[in-house]
Amino acid sequence: MKRISVVGLNYKKTPVELREKLYFTTDELPRLLKALSGIERVSEVMVLSTCNRTEAVFVSDEPAQGSAGIMKELAARKKTGCEKLKDSFYTLSGGEAVRHVFKVASGLDSMVLGENEITGQFKDSYDLALKHRTTGKVLLTLYQAAMSAVKKVKLRTGVSKGTVSVSHCAVGLAERTLKGLSGKKVLIVGAGDMANSAAVSFIKKGVGSVNVINKTYAKAVELAGKFNGTAYEFGMLDRAVVDSDIMLCSTASHDPVVKSEMVRSVISRRPERELFIFDIAVPRDVEAGVKGIKNVHLYDIDDLKTMTSDVLNARKNELEKAETILRDCVAAFEMELYMRESSVLVNAVRKKIYKIVDEECAFTALKQGLGEEEKAALHSATISVVNRIISAHMSELKKRVEKGGTGKDGFMNLVKKAFKLYE
Repeated sequence: MKRISVVGLNYKKTPVELREKLYFTTDELPRLLKALSGIERVSEVMVLSTCNRTEAVFVSDEPAQGSAGIMKELAARKKTGCEKLKDSFYTLSGGEAVRHVFKVASGLDSMVLGENEITGQFKDSYDLALKHRTTGKVLLTLYQAAMSAVKKVKLRTGVSKGTVSVSHCAVGLAERTLKGLSGKKVLIVGAGDMANSAAVSFIKKGVGSVNVINKTYAKAVELAGKFNGTAYEFGMLDRAVVDSDIMLCSTASHDPVVKSEMVRSVISRRPERELFIFDIAVPRDVEAGVKGIKNVHLYDIDDLKTMTSDVLNARKNELEKAETILRDCVAAFEMELYMRESSVLVNAVRKKIYKIVDEECAFTALKQGLGEEEKAALHSATISVVNRIISAHMSELKKRVEKGGTGKDGFMNLVKKAFKLYE
């Protein structure tokens, strides 16, 4: 029996230095999807890769075999040994996998509880799999059910209310660490959505202006212009840093853009002044060696786990209500899948019995020398009897499925074996 399964790793068990090794860009995902869809026993697959997780949602009749194949492929593509990551990977199947997917899509499994960005990322991951034809009816049903669950959680609870995001938490961490941001000189490395969100938060916290440096200078000019700051060409990074108290990094670079040597040189020109760096990029923008430089304080995205705020506390108070909604959504979804499978099973049984009826009626008609009208009457009467038997017995299958609990899979497998439907 095919089941929905999940295999992946996330921020809960895996530090950023390992997560970044298994991060896949939008450009890398199509080739990955093609490879994963070719794994034996994997019939459908989609991949979600963000700063806090990389996981594959797939359909298989052998989840353990599918999970092993996917883990091996993920590690191989990033030239990372599976042995090194085996303690980080989690594997889920059936109802646990469905519940996990619903939690992820609704932001209940995020580092920043209730974040809205993950819903869009989940949608994009499904759309990409659909575009590259690695999805099918089961993942379509899962996706639709997940988006319906997200809507119910957001409408019926306050788990996503208020402004809070990774960049917002990073600014909050900066404010807490420096005991206030008023008058501080801020440099943002990058000019994407997270950089823009961080700049807004810095201004709200009392920073007078925000300077921006980006590989595309025009984007740096545009963002800095919104916040009374100065834009820098990327080759001027050291000059931009030397006058900064805070540097927030959020680029999409594969490799570190802030080197230890550059930071060490900058600090030597301002030995009595501390520099606070907040790196919220995955893969990380800042070389790990920067952490050992005197008067430099480096924080990465994992340091945000401890962040709290009034908004986050209010969201946590809504968590139990949201979890209850998801439990009901998962139960409804599983019931839908089972009812679909039971319908397919009934039709398969009916088809098998009809074939036997046709053979036996033909044999009897030939043996008894029946005419066409008599043959038709015999066939019609036999089919009526068969339909009554099927209806009476197959209704039991529906009752067992609807009741839930134990035996659903076992009962359907028993019917399949009894009627030799595995052949």
